[in-house]
Amino acid sequence: MYRRPRRRQRSAFLDLDSLMDILSCLVGVMLFLVIYTVLELGNTAFQLEMPGLRSPPPGSRPVIVVAAGGTVRVMDVEPPLRGLLAGFGTVSFAEAPELVRRANERGLSDDFFGYSLSYSDRVSAIGARSRAIELSVAERPGATGEDARQLDAGSRFAAALGRLDPRESWLRFAVDGESLDVFRRARTIALERGFTTGWEPLAQEFPLRYTLSGMATGELVPTTSPPKPER
Repeated sequence: MYRRPRRRQRSAFLDLDSLMDILSCLVGVMLFLVIYTVLELGNTAFQLEMPGLRSPPPGSRPVIVVAAGGTVRVMDVEPPLRGLLAGFGTVSFAEAPELVRRANERGLSDDFFGYSLSYSDRVSAIGARSRAIELSVAERPGATGEDARQLDAGSRFAAALGRLDPRESWLRFAVDGESLDVFRRARTIALERGFTTGWEPLAQEFPLRYTLSGMATGELVPTTSPPKPER
């Protein structure tokens, strides 16, 4: 008698292990591609944000560029400082007040800032005495800087850069929170002219004060290379 072959009974459940292995591999590959793409985009954005990053030329001096209130101003301290101290050398403590008085009679200033000297004689809580000549930098009333739209080849910022040599000076930007756009624009112009640049948050308020000389001996020696302004 002819018998029809029995059909194989289907399994009560479907085995999806192989499919899950394939999906896991695909998800892993896609995740790797996403992470790689994000890292590459982040690296590209960083390179675009910080173009031409390099160390200042050996022996060069910093020139401060104040980016504050949405505008930018060059604050080159060295020329007015040399003007204030011209003709003076080593002086005694007793002569320091007269030096300061005569220097301030010159009334030196530039487009944005006024410069003057002061003499301080302090005694600390433990009785230690410190004497110093300081340079004070004050904002000139009504003298405003240039915003990002005004920065071009004919701007005062460009003119100020034209008076500097990128082999002898580098630009140190002091930037507040509302001046990032003008900072980026000014930095681009500076880099195009061959300047090395750096930046830091603007943490001081005007007037800025620089200690030019402070010694515990009987003499003061004014210098022409002020450090960062005192906090």
